[in-house]
Amino acid sequence: MLTQYTSAAIESEVMRIARNEVKLMIRASGQKIGCFRAGEITKACKALVKAKPELLVEAERNLAEREKATENVNVSKTLRKLFA
Repeated sequence: MLTQYTSAAIESEVMRIARNEVKLMIRASGQKIGCFRAGEITKACKALVKAKPELLVEAERNLAEREKATENVNVSKTLRKLFA
């Protein structure tokens, strides 16, 4: 979608962000999301990503923040505490 070098995680995140923005635009126009087919919303998302390349930067930042947050979680220690 974006480029052949864009990771699937970034593509998924940028589409998630775009989908939320498209839904906000639909609601702001007074229409209901259920009146639109999923394909129409996806087309609008893709157009929005092309029009607003800063969404890609936001997606990369979100993924970096999530990765950073999960680095601090030690699953084995947490499990030991739960089942000790």
